[in-house]
Amino acid sequence: MNLPYAFRLICLVAVWIGAICLALQLMLAGMARPILGFLRSVSARQRERVLYLVQMGPLLAAVLFAGALCVPQYLRHEPNYASEGVSGPCLLLACAVFLWFGFSVLGGLRLTVRTLRFTRACTRAGTPRFLGRSRIAVLTLPGADSIFALAGFIHPVVFVSSGFTETGGMSRAALELALEHERAHAAHWDNWKRLFLSFLPRLSFGSGFWMRHWQEAAEWAADDEAVGGDPVRSLLLAETLLKAARCAASTNPPIICTAFYSQNAGLTARVERLVEDRRGFREASWSALLVLSGLAIGAVAVAAAVSPWIYAISEYIVHLG
Repeated sequence: MNLPYAFRLICLVAVWIGAICLALQLMLAGMARPILGFLRSVSARQRERVLYLVQMGPLLAAVLFAGALCVPQYLRHEPNYASEGVSGPCLLLACAVFLWFGFSVLGGLRLTVRTLRFTRACTRAGTPRFLGRSRIAVLTLPGADSIFALAGFIHPVVFVSSGFTETGGMSRAALELALEHERAHAAHWDNWKRLFLSFLPRLSFGSGFWMRHWQEAAEWAADDEAVGGDPVRSLLLAETLLKAARCAASTNPPIICTAFYSQNAGLTARVERLVEDRRGFREASWSALLVLSGLAIGAVAVAAAVSPWIYAISEYIVHLG
């Protein structure tokens, strides 16, 4: 099929981005065990940040590679500005990439709309207020299912079922500790991170693997910031978490939120971290940064090494088959 210069370039960029994103995701899937093993030696907050970058990295690297190397090389070396034939396999690959990315964007939009509708409906039903010293707005939902979660983006609100705040629910100290946990999520923009991650194109098999580990790390980091290294607060948070888990719904809410208890965060591991003595634990503070820097330098070196052949590969892709 003959296509104008601009459409040829669009097809080429789509194939480049899709191929690089797919290759990097497969590479990370193969390296999952050593990556998770390495992250055992870093703090929960560093673990959360690295796992977030692991998920965002393939798409960002693919866009950067295509935009910074492939497009300039093709614009520089392609002399034919008239219509030119593009092979069927190239068009099929480009369409597959557009469908892959399109379905991912639609899924993210659907989740975002659900979240906005939920937060808007809840805030219309009541007025958020400030409880304790958490410095974060709280809205009590009467008669709702067991909910204790931070939802919203620009002005996040903690939605709490009335059963947690009424007599027989959480004690005042436990409630303030749970609110500090949610405040830590808000301070580190965890709902925004989940929003961005919901739009990512992922492989169908094992699509929730990295997300599950990231959620676990985010909950660990929020637990650590809420207790502040105090063993008494750690035990109280563990007790509160077990109580919330017994009352929690059997399924996670289909919205973007950071629930105080999440099935994807691993209840057993969270409680064990809270009750064990961690005073002698030493964390590798700079190791994660050094490894990420090495990976970035290696990626740049590889890109620079193959750049003279980028145009030749691009022409092969356009005329594939």
